[in-house]
Amino acid sequence: MHLMTVAWTIMAVWRWGDRKHWKNYYPTMLYVALCAALYLFVYGEDKLWNFRGSLLNDKLNELPTCWSFIRGAP
Repeated sequence: MHLMTVAWTIMAVWRWGDRKHWKNYYPTMLYVALCAALYLFVYGEDKLWNFRGSLLNDKLNELPTCWSFIRGAP
């Protein structure tokens, strides 16, 4: 189910996304990445909910977000 949602989101962004003006949204992308990294740092051990993934674990889901913030590219 989650993989279908991810696939649909990628297709929707590809079809209707505003990729030419991504620089307008870059501060928002950095803000979201910063908040995700801050949440991972503060609540890394004490989660607000339990993640029960069948394919990916919780750290593997958060690392690309943190890496995109550290690297500085969308």
